[in-house]
Amino acid sequence: MNGVTSVDVDVKEVVDSFTSAGDVFSAYDVTKKVNSPDPVARHFVIKGIVHSLYLNGELNAALYSRELITLDVGNDDAEAWVYFPSNKTAYDHPLAKSQSASITDNGSGVPVLDLGDGTTDPATTDDSITVEVTEAHRIQIPKKILNKVTVTSTNEYNVEYDGKTHFCKANADGRVRITDSGTPSGAKLNVSVQNNQVHISPA
Repeated sequence: MNGVTSVDVDVKEVVDSFTSAGDVFSAYDVTKKVNSPDPVARHFVIKGIVHSLYLNGELNAALYSRELITLDVGNDDAEAWVYFPSNKTAYDHPLAKSQSASITDNGSGVPVLDLGDGTTDPATTDDSITVEVTEAHRIQIPKKILNKVTVTSTNEYNVEYDGKTHFCKANADGRVRITDSGTPSGAKLNVSVQNNQVHISPA
């Protein structure tokens, strides 16, 4: 079978079922399903197969990314790659714990630093950070910027964008973002802080 084992086939079938359903999952989720009701292989073996599927572009990588986040697994926390479709985030995993920074992989196979808001940091200076508008036309404000400003009395961030002032509250996971359907996905914007206000302008 050209080196393909029954475990490879089982793992591929489970991964395909997750990606077809648009699920957010980790390699451990795959392990649990592959080993139910009877054990088939150890987790480190299955994890290796899942990682290979992703890096080889066999995990529907055009639509899926992965992010290294902390999962709450009872008495201990564990870092794990979580795989998610373009319309979701790794933090949609039911065991995900909020954290300020993580490692992402957009399909290149090379992990990059994530600022905790779903965007990488392609260009950073002391005063501003360049971000890229997401496929969902969202502008995500990096944690490094948020840490430099004080929230209002109603726990909102004062954000100046496109000539308007926006008062934005953080999501449950601490992310702050603005959706602007008029800004094309992939556009680059500079995010900076001026007088305790977040400023967003064209890069």
